Amino acid sequence: MKRIIAFISIWVLLLSGSAGTVSSQERDSSGQEYAEARIIKIQSERVPQGQVEMVRQSLKIEILSGRNKGKQVETLNVIPDVRKGIQHQRGDVVIVTMSEGPDGELQVIITDFERKKPLAVLFLLFLVLVFVVSRRQGLLSFASMVLSFLIIIFYLIPRILAGDNPALASMIATLGIAPLTFFLSHGFSRKTSVALVGTVITIGLAIVMATLAIYFVKLTGYADEQAAFLQLMGGQSIDLRNLLLAGIIIGSLGVLDDITISQAAIVERLYQANPKYSFTKLYQETMSVGNDHIASIVNTLILVYAGAALPLFLIFSNTTLSFGLAINSEIVATEIVRTLIGSISLVVSVPLTTFLACLAIRK
Repeated sequence: MKRIIAFISIWVLLLSGSAGTVSSQERDSSGQEYAEARIIKIQSERVPQGQVEMVRQSLKIEILSGRNKGKQVETLNVIPDVRKGIQHQRGDVVIVTMSEGPDGELQVIITDFERKKPLAVLFLLFLVLVFVVSRRQGLLSFASMVLSFLIIIFYLIPRILAGDNPALASMIATLGIAPLTFFLSHGFSRKTSVALVGTVITIGLAIVMATLAIYFVKLTGYADEQAAFLQLMGGQSIDLRNLLLAGIIIGSLGVLDDITISQAAIVERLYQANPKYSFTKLYQETMSVGNDHIASIVNTLILVYAGAALPLFLIFSNTTLSFGLAINSEIVATEIVRTLIGSISLVVSVPLTTFLACLAIRK
């Protein structure tokens, strides 16, 4: 119980640090200062603009954080198409950028809504449901999730930004995340150890397959706008092909936990129910369940990728490109490689983990 409390305390501290008001030290590369502000007065007018209706909002806002906290300033918000924009309401908390004009006057531009509170509510709902349904094991799984994020945030990302090979850094991070996730979530047991070994071997195969796929499909990594933007940040030079490989490695680890631990658990349950099962019989019975598992998870994986890439599909459906040319484009080919490597990893992990579990329990 002490471990659970410690892990939750760490997570709460991280959340409280990130969920506070925007610090006055938060500036972008141009020197603009970010802060939170509340809208205290609105004057709106609708202006016809061709076939759409534009909205101009004259806003009076109060700065809530930073060195200008307490100041009240006026700014203008323009929504080119009222159907596609969210109009501000009195009392809304927003994120603003501030800079001083030539005459020393404070210039404020609204850049976004403040979303931390609803996100915190959603997160608390998730935490409560995990505790109600799974109790202690659910909280330990949550703790393992926290540690995984800590490894990614405080090891993987800094190493990549420091110029290390992203693929190598991801492999090292995976070797740290996998044992923590498995043993903390499922406890120290033969079942967990077998699932961990099966996962690590499958990740190794996934790395080989992904490396070959990236090479032969000739992916550059520039299909992702965020990845390409990294090349412009502070003169950093990041190998985007290895960064793509790193993303596939981390993603594969995320989908393997469920299926490997399930297969190892099924083997143990079947053996406990009938210790007379031979190695072959135990393997066959477990694989009959594993095949259903493969079908459902692969379908889920493909739908998750399809949902994330839905805007991309809509873009290509509205162009004159043929289906073949659309698939041939790097941005689509990249998503296909991600999906297929993840799916192949899942399929390989089932017989591999089942074999290892049967071997371990019969020994």
